[in-house]
Amino acid sequence: MNNKILFVIGTLVIMVLTTNIGNVASQERQSYETLVARVKRGDQSVDFKALRIAYTETSHYNPYGGDNDARQTMFAALESKQFEKAIEHAMAQLDKNYVDIDAHFVCRIGYREMKNMERYRDHHFITKGLIDSILGSGDGMAPETAFVVIDTREEYIILNVLGFKTQKQSLIESNGHRYDRMEAIDPKTNQKVELYFNVDLPYNWLTKKMKK
Repeated sequence: MNNKILFVIGTLVIMVLTTNIGNVASQERQSYETLVARVKRGDQSVDFKALRIAYTETSHYNPYGGDNDARQTMFAALESKQFEKAIEHAMAQLDKNYVDIDAHFVCRIGYREMKNMERYRDHHFITKGLIDSILGSGDGMAPETAFVVIDTREEYIILNVLGFKTQKQSLIESNGHRYDRMEAIDPKTNQKVELYFNVDLPYNWLTKKMKK
């Protein structure tokens, strides 16, 4: 085999490898959009933890941002039984962040009250899937088995789901990871509890932003 043939083969190999690398990168960039599309099609095999993690890899991810005024307006509309308006605000939130549990919860309640049971079931499934993906990431009893969250809002949602009232929040470090230690109380028993949340994703995002 002469040098010219070897050169051509080598060039083709490089081209194939480069193309494959590009395709992998493209798939990674599109993974959030792809997963969202599957959820919207009613695909119940979607891994909601993968969806949440994929969102953190997008340019829209901002664990310390968000439009608090819009969120308050959304909940105010729900509380005043303006269900269509509440859903409208919630869908605007989901256009920016489809893993927003609060927004899916508002849609779930709104559609239920409007007797649109098909849409209610859709958002009920998504709300449950997102919450279960957090609860399934650990038991929260120690740093090593902490719940993995992508923002602090998820922490308070889990505390509410478990029926606990937050008393104190502390950021701690253990074995190179960052955790929020949440001291709470169980109002049913008045017993104090401590839960741990792995906040590596939001903490690392903030650290990178501060270095720019």
